[in-house]
Amino acid sequence: AEAKEAAAEQARQQYEQALPALLQQYQAQFSAEFQDIKTWEDVEKMQEDDPLRFQRYQLAREKGTALQRQTAETQERQRAESQKKWKDFVLAEEAKFLEKAPEFADKAKAPALHAATQAMFDDLGFTENEIGELWVGGKGISLRDHRIQLLARDAVRWRNAEKARLAARPKNVPPVQRPGTAAVNGKAGISAAH
Repeated sequence: AEAKEAAAEQARQQYEQALPALLQQYQAQFSAEFQDIKTWEDVEKMQEDDPLRFQRYQLAREKGTALQRQTAETQERQRAESQKKWKDFVLAEEAKFLEKAPEFADKAKAPALHAATQAMFDDLGFTENEIGELWVGGKGISLRDHRIQLLARDAVRWRNAEKARLAARPKNVPPVQRPGTAAVNGKAGISAAH
């Protein structure tokens, strides 16, 4: 059953992908076959003079209208699917981000963090409009964009600095003892060497 369902879905997707080209091809054929028909008077004259051609014309128009309707319905369904996928993506990514960066969920800290983030994007050369479009998925951006490369460079620098900072932390070492003294039951005493 799953294989049949997958095959049917694949066939539907192939048909929907071919639909715009099919519509365009059909419109070209229609225009070629009925290129002499420009006005309603031409249609009425064809109906009187050549009823069979008029019948073909009507059927061709109905078929073209049906193809246009199918194309529009397909595009609307695809748009709705795309919006749902985007919404699901946004929710999943937001949850992942807040799990890894909980400070952005803190209502006291978040405004300052958002302002600092916006300032960073401003410094890199992003416009407020670009950031808005990127945030809602209305615009794509390549990793080759120099601003993204600068952002990646800065992130690598920060990570390296953070690693160095953590590596430089003092290790837990026992307290320094003065020569010649030893603690005996928590009290300083004179060593046996004296």
